[in-house]
Amino acid sequence: MGAVVADDVGMGRKERPHGFVSYAQEDKGMVKRLLTDLRPLVFNGLVADFWADPAADYGQAWSREVAEKIASADVFIVCISPAYLASEYRYTTEMPAIRSRHASGHGLILPVVLKPCILWDTFSDFVSMPIVHARLKPISRWSPMEGGYHAAADQIKNKILRWQGMPAPPEPQSDPLPPERPLTYPVLPYKGPFRLSDEAIKGALNQYFEQRYAKTSDEAIKGALSQYIEQRDTKANA
Repeated sequence: MGAVVADDVGMGRKERPHGFVSYAQEDKGMVKRLLTDLRPLVFNGLVADFWADPAADYGQAWSREVAEKIASADVFIVCISPAYLASEYRYTTEMPAIRSRHASGHGLILPVVLKPCILWDTFSDFVSMPIVHARLKPISRWSPMEGGYHAAADQIKNKILRWQGMPAPPEPQSDPLPPERPLTYPVLPYKGPFRLSDEAIKGALNQYFEQRYAKTSDEAIKGALSQYIEQRDTKANA
């Protein structure tokens, strides 16, 4: 994918930060779309460039190039998705290098959640984006998705401005990630000999997990499912 680079235009600062985009190849299309919304940051002089690994070859020369780009980067956009979290290379090579750069005081880490993930606490000590109504909302969950790309790019811009000590709008607040706990299922009422079909059970559980993802309280979820089961029982026994 290469780098998005601008000539000496914009604010005229002697040193502009260099950006590095970490992502899984399966998400290349979404990352390319996000970079489209980030191009104005380069053209306006806020960032010198955004380098996104084209991954044409996974040989030693490629690994050296990635290491060099990380070592010289200042802003790290980490595009999180199931494919990203499943990549051994990201875990063993890129993530430690990015964190090391940040720990040395030379890197700003900006996680962007592209798709819902089973585990997205890899960078839980950083505020992920995009955020809407004080909640994290993966870009793939936006309708239309263009709104997610715009929100992520705007929030990235504001974080870079604040990082550089420049005026920026207030940062949106995100609900903290819930603590890890065993997954519990709602206790459903059972009335009479009626038995739910497999499809009905799947539908109910899908609804349950969708609401869990939206951080609806367990009590509200149990109530909704109880009402669902009662309606099915009433129809079956009529």
